[in-house]
Amino acid sequence: MRQHSGREGIVKAVETPDSAMTTGAAAGPRGSIGNLLRQVYARIPADAAPADAPSRELAVLGTLAFAQGLSQRDVAERLGINRTIMVRLIDRLEDAGYVTRTRNPANRRSYALSLTEAGRKVLDEMRNAVSIRDQRITASLDLRERRRLDELLRRLLPEPEHPAVPGTEFLLAHAYLLLRRRGDALLADVGLKMRHYGPLFAIDQLGPCPQQDVADYLAITEPAAANVVDELVKAGLVMRGQDPRDRRRYALQLTELGRQRLKIARAVSQRLNADVEQTLGAAGIEELRTILTKLLPAQDGSRQSFAVRAEPCAGCVVMTTQALDIPGMPTGYAIHRQSLDDTEAILAVVHASDIATLGYADFASGDVIDVYNGSHTDPERDTWVVRDGSNTVCAWAFIASNYGGGTDEFDVYGNPGIDAGVRPALIDAVLARVAERAIDRGLSEVLATAYAVVGDDAWAAVLVDHGFTASRRFSRMTIEFDGPRPFPTAPAGVTVRVFDPASERDWSDWHRILVDSFAEHWGVAEMTLAAFRGRIDAEQDPNFAEWFFADVDNVPVGICQSTGSFAEQNAGWIRNLGVLPAYRGRGIARFLLEHAFASYTARGRTSAGLGVDTQNETGALRLYESVGLHPAFQADAYQRTIAAAGI
Repeated sequence: MRQHSGREGIVKAVETPDSAMTTGAAAGPRGSIGNLLRQVYARIPADAAPADAPSRELAVLGTLAFAQGLSQRDVAERLGINRTIMVRLIDRLEDAGYVTRTRNPANRRSYALSLTEAGRKVLDEMRNAVSIRDQRITASLDLRERRRLDELLRRLLPEPEHPAVPGTEFLLAHAYLLLRRRGDALLADVGLKMRHYGPLFAIDQLGPCPQQDVADYLAITEPAAANVVDELVKAGLVMRGQDPRDRRRYALQLTELGRQRLKIARAVSQRLNADVEQTLGAAGIEELRTILTKLLPAQDGSRQSFAVRAEPCAGCVVMTTQALDIPGMPTGYAIHRQSLDDTEAILAVVHASDIATLGYADFASGDVIDVYNGSHTDPERDTWVVRDGSNTVCAWAFIASNYGGGTDEFDVYGNPGIDAGVRPALIDAVLARVAERAIDRGLSEVLATAYAVVGDDAWAAVLVDHGFTASRRFSRMTIEFDGPRPFPTAPAGVTVRVFDPASERDWSDWHRILVDSFAEHWGVAEMTLAAFRGRIDAEQDPNFAEWFFADVDNVPVGICQSTGSFAEQNAGWIRNLGVLPAYRGRGIARFLLEHAFASYTARGRTSAGLGVDTQNETGALRLYESVGLHPAFQADAYQRTIAAAGI
């Protein structure tokens, strides 16, 4: 397949009549090869048995067998795996003795990865498991169709993209990820990704229409559709009006800008299909489309089963998914610990909960991963995932402690409409575990903290019923940018510089300012430098490029710490803004805040946000209001002291 870059071909294609652009491909996104690959790819994790050879570990080992000496980043980019997830994968494989890390002589800041003999042995065992796994995935195909599917998929992949581990699953994954990356690159200049094309097309065809119609058209969940639609609304491509058929619902339709962007997205989709057709030929692309369709559920809604269960290979590194028994949990629900494969399903639950409470989704996949990777969260003991009778994830609970002190924060999310007994049963399990964690840390008691959005009376009532008391109110504040903001002039004697994560001195100075500037704030826990770095290391996107020091006479006195948590929403987020007490009143905090805003807009972000204690005594709330931040919602902190287990 030819590799394309730049926008010249896109613009030229947009000038072509729509009828000409659809030649040789199914009209719309649903019949495109990219969309069919997406649907099949999305089904594989959902249908995989927990004991199967874990695909990510297998992919990593296979890649290293093919090309020794790669860095973690190299492997992550080749396989399309999030870098934070890759760190944990390599850690597990190294602990198991399958991979070694050595300093890269060409770049002392990176490590070269190598496969051990034990790693090669377990790779062979995993490959045997893969063949059984592939039988399940392709159970609806005959032998000729299976071989033909593999042949067609291999032809789509240029030689460097060929997966090091042969198998239908890997060919499907690599082909899908390759097309998605190319499409995203072609759409980058207009701020779109390939995932936006389907909803834009559906709304154009069906609108004005409710969100559920879009979800049904694309065969995705409504929370998943809501997430993408929210992005399109914020980008000004879709508008929400009132559904003339049901005034209680919104009706979606494209804006003029949305129609323009749809043309570009359609052109990119057709271009990708044209590339596939050039590679496979017209007969080949139709054959691939027919085979992929056979791997999907029947149109009548019945779900075909990948029925063949694979046996675990002897050396596979897997996260356990043993069923849990929680006292008081209503019948018909199954509980297990969180795994990374649950991320998207959990995100759908959180989005459904957010939309019911706030009216919009306020969480990203990176937030779910950050919980899993938390330095003081053990996924095998501190997380709970609940599935309903249809095996759909419907609730999620977790415990987190930012720095491992005497406070444990927790949250419990559930789909609207789940049994009213699910969340209370999860809270009981959470509090029992909090008591155990106190023992683990040598504490006689721990302060358990949860937050309830003001207006979410049902959740607040559940917390009160469990002995919690509202103790503090926080405000989530936001600001929308209508264009670039100028970088501010620094106060007299003040200079700004970017934090250097490779500098031990910067880490020490940052930690010192963070501790000293927040020392008198409510609810601040003791935080060592090691604990602070541990939390940052666990984050998916700490966004070091937008960590700013304010120096006075070359002495750091203030910090502004951003995070990439809301990058998916094209928004900046300020986690910490602090100035040493002796240097307050000189405009340093305002300067750092305005500098961050200017940096955000320079990177094309359209909004920013932060959280603030409404009773903060430093005047932070007044400062934030004065620069244009306004409340998006408020939440109350509910707290209860939990005695250590056995006390």
